[in-house]
Amino acid sequence: MTMYEVKGTYTKRGVKQKYTKTIKAPSEKLAKEKTYALIGGKQKILRIHMTIDEIKVIK
Repeated sequence: MTMYEVKGTYTKRGVKQKYTKTIKAPSEKLAKEKTYALIGGKQKILRIHMTIDEIKVIK
């Protein structure tokens, strides 16, 4: 599996927050889905309140 670094922002109660997550996934698409699930579950927000700005492979 490949390691991905995912950077983006989410809005909670009108306040924008930046985040950076390191995700282990077999593809970029699954890394994106896992990020949505982790951030949404932890922060109790919907996907429409999240944006992913950058996904890059970490070696």
